[in-house]
Amino acid sequence: MSQMALRLGCAFGLLIFFSARVESANLLVHGGFEATPRADGLPVGWKASDFSVAGISLVSGTRTGGTGKQVLRIQGGGNGIFSELIPIQAEESLRFSGWVNSDDPTTPKSPIYVGLAWYDARRTPLSGGRSGRGNFLYVPMPKGTGWRFFETIVPPQRTRGKQVIPAGAAFVEVRLFLLEYPRTVLFDDLELTQD
Repeated sequence: MSQMALRLGCAFGLLIFFSARVESANLLVHGGFEATPRADGLPVGWKASDFSVAGISLVSGTRTGGTGKQVLRIQGGGNGIFSELIPIQAEESLRFSGWVNSDDPTTPKSPIYVGLAWYDARRTPLSGGRSGRGNFLYVPMPKGTGWRFFETIVPPQRTRGKQVIPAGAAFVEVRLFLLEYPRTVLFDDLELTQD
């Protein structure tokens, strides 16, 4: 609004309110993979998984419609990385989204494992079920080739009948890894937000 319009509004006793939707901040450190990699070659804000990190690198490239200059490259065969633990509010929905690029549409079951792992306030993995597992939410990857968008919204624990943020969750960890997939997968512009 111009200074003149603001003065006129004040002179006539008008109150003017602005309403703007505020975008939630990305909780993931360097989810766009634009920072210079650490000395070990891993992206800043990410750590080695239980699997090999030999095939993980940041490479020059831009996803379709993107503006960045780098993407995360994972060469198959059991490679993966995890984000640092991210504090969350268990009573607020969590939105996780990003872009994936793989070139093998013939694989019947997706061997690209992307998901969220839950931790309590002591940073201990939450578990559930008789097996003592269940702290990991797999995020379905869209089928096809080229760059594809994925998104999942995880509601707070009070919602029934859906995968939810488990009771006692205080932290979440994003995991990206390949087990049997022998090819290259690219990731870019990952976002984790809460309303």
